[in-house]
Amino acid sequence: MANVKFGGGVTDIRGSIGGTTFSRGAGGAIARQRTKGVNVRSALQLSRRSIMSMLTSYWGTTLTAAQRTAWGVYAAGTNFTNKVGDTIQVSGLDVFIRTNTLRFAASQTILAAAPTAAGFSVAPIAAITVTDDVSDNISIAEPTQGFGKSVVGDTMYVYAGFPVGAGRSTAAKGMRYVSKVVGAASPPTFPFLCTAPYALIAGQKIQVDLIHSDETGRVSSRVSYLCTVT
Repeated sequence: MANVKFGGGVTDIRGSIGGTTFSRGAGGAIARQRTKGVNVRSALQLSRRSIMSMLTSYWGTTLTAAQRTAWGVYAAGTNFTNKVGDTIQVSGLDVFIRTNTLRFAASQTILAAAPTAAGFSVAPIAAITVTDDVSDNISIAEPTQGFGKSVVGDTMYVYAGFPVGAGRSTAAKGMRYVSKVVGAASPPTFPFLCTAPYALIAGQKIQVDLIHSDETGRVSSRVSYLCTVT
């Protein structure tokens, strides 16, 4: 499935042409191969569905009407984009789930209060090295932007993918949550070390992603690093 952008006066297409089905979702126009639907039941997929179901229930039964409205106001004031760069409108529920899925994976409490300022947090920039020692360490230097180590509640999330051969210029799909760094009055130390989710061999490549959430819950774009294992 991929986002598409029409031209030549065409603003929308729905239905199937040949082997391609066109439709529209929250992220804009979508094109996908015409196939019979399959209900994926991998452990990761089932886990993600469970988290989304839990957060959707929390939204409807635990948040107050004022809190739901505040998430809607934040979503309306923030310019989200899809994969082809089009500005799209997302709901308060969408943003609530996006923010709290990160927090849930990192064993943090659910954030009920929406950010009061529109926009995104600053994306994290940091030097990363990966080694094939006993611990298969991912070492992250102190970020030059996008993480306030002395700001209580500021969080940087670390994800990593399956290692691939040295000749690959792109990483494998499927990122796994690895660890988090949380700002505090007594700041965390750098370089920050965490363990890759897979066994590594020198010369392989592995993608490491960083995401920043500021203390108010605003989430940054994902920054990807394709690292060579040493």
